[in-house]
Amino acid sequence: MILVHGTYHWRPRRIAFRNDYCRACKAQTVSVLIRTVDVLHLFWIPVLPVGVWSRWHCKRCGGRPHHAVVTRRGFKIAGAAILVLMTLGAWLPEPPDPELVETIWILRFAAPLVLTFAIGSIFRHKPEASFQKTLAAVPPFEGWSCPICDCQLYGAPAHVCLMCGAQHRPLAAGL
Repeated sequence: MILVHGTYHWRPRRIAFRNDYCRACKAQTVSVLIRTVDVLHLFWIPVLPVGVWSRWHCKRCGGRPHHAVVTRRGFKIAGAAILVLMTLGAWLPEPPDPELVETIWILRFAAPLVLTFAIGSIFRHKPEASFQKTLAAVPPFEGWSCPICDCQLYGAPAHVCLMCGAQHRPLAAGL
């Protein structure tokens, strides 16, 4: 049975902005904090309100700026280990079921081929630069126009836009 479910994000409202580093864009960019009312749905019918949530989004690509976009090396190694077990299992002396003979022979040749590509990916993996150091190098926001609506910002220590109500929230030191 197919169960169609998900989350609705109702009433999105941009409430803050900051200079940030986006891992997907691999560049310094402006992030916008969007507050929504989240509701779980089942077959497109709202069922359960989850609450009010705030999420940072990159203004350039629309994605979450601090979410990892590449597969970590440990996951690649774990996948290669599973492929090794599959390859060894495919070469057992006798298949458990005579109807699976074709599938076993396909696995005997396909699993080592995929394993070769997985090992190559492990060796070509370049570690990401320290994300903490990258965030520390991001300069604070210093403009006087709102990056959301291009109106004038007011207030010297805490920039606030009078048109859209968004305020500047700098990156936290421990992030």
